[in-house]
Amino acid sequence: MAHDVFISHSAKNKITADAVCARLESEGIRCWIAPRDVTPGMEWGECIIEAIEQARIMVLIFTADANASPQIRREVERAVNRGVAILPLRVEDVLPGKALEYFIGSVHWLDALTPPLEAHLKNLAGTIKMLLARMQQREEPQPVELSTPTEPAQRSPEAISRKVVSRISGDEKPFEIGEAARRRPPQESGTRRPGEWSAAEGAVARTPSWKIPAWAWGSGIVALILVAIFVAVRPVSHPASPAPPPQGAKVPAAPPSETLPNPPSQTPIPQHKQASNGPTWTDPATGLTWTRKDSASDVTWQLAVNFCRNLSVDGYSGWRLPTIDQLAGIYDPAQQTTIQKGTVHIKGGIDLTNLWVWSSSSGNASGEAWYFDFSVGRRYSFRQNFGDGGRALCVRRL
Repeated sequence: MAHDVFISHSAKNKITADAVCARLESEGIRCWIAPRDVTPGMEWGECIIEAIEQARIMVLIFTADANASPQIRREVERAVNRGVAILPLRVEDVLPGKALEYFIGSVHWLDALTPPLEAHLKNLAGTIKMLLARMQQREEPQPVELSTPTEPAQRSPEAISRKVVSRISGDEKPFEIGEAARRRPPQESGTRRPGEWSAAEGAVARTPSWKIPAWAWGSGIVALILVAIFVAVRPVSHPASPAPPPQGAKVPAAPPSETLPNPPSQTPIPQHKQASNGPTWTDPATGLTWTRKDSASDVTWQLAVNFCRNLSVDGYSGWRLPTIDQLAGIYDPAQQTTIQKGTVHIKGGIDLTNLWVWSSSSGNASGEAWYFDFSVGRRYSFRQNFGDGGRALCVRRL
């Protein structure tokens, strides 16, 4: 998956790093974080190096544990070596050791020392968006303005006539032939024999200049006039008309025109047949009925459960949160809808107001639940009391 941000953190600060990742991805910022995004079958170090090289910004979750971690020092060193911008987020009041200070001592910090953490994460997301926008502007090629060539000045027929007459009459100085006529220095005072040149003029070609007599100009003009008259009065040949058929001859009838049948109308077949255009949609693949709108506000996992439990839509109650597999079943990368936070890919014309939705499935750890991100098609386990950006989408079986 292409990403913009690499999240560097100590394994002991996984909860804080997951909160940072969830907040940034809810704002449409693509992140890479270990161990979630480590490709199965690849070596750990190779995945880390490759992810850093593909990132634009490294967010360093700076704590006492990160300060003492050799792995963090190697990641920061690699980011500096590759020209990746480093944005430290200090969540504990500690100073960097000498090894880290060498790389990040001159970098501006973001402090997240005072609770709540969500307020600092909002500032972090805004800062990253600003940095990515500036990087994008630098990478875009600047438009090149092409100068419009000037057209040569057009001479009027009167001016051309006066020019020709002056040349024929000998009033105008005749042309000089050869490069030497254009490069020849002006005559100096005093006498000089023909063909004599000074030392300073040694680099100038000694091509003699010639004059075109007036009678030559007159002959040329007359010849041009005669050619123009010949072209103007020459008759234009037209293609001969076909001779009429002889008297009493049979004229073959023209073959009947071939009539092509109208092509059959092609009606696009929808990928998912909609049950109605109302507030619900039934997935024909599973028979589950979904609400077309989510909770439209930030909810924690428990609030999402209560929202669906108390919901009544289209005269039906008994709604519930879907499982994580059911949410994954309505993800469709071929469908694309742009919302304020980014782009989501979901079936059935469901109107999401944010990128990720809570599920009823328990997470990897105690107090966590799975949620599904419809912008990237991935599932994540996160703590249930986190509600910044979370949405509830309800389902039932009629």
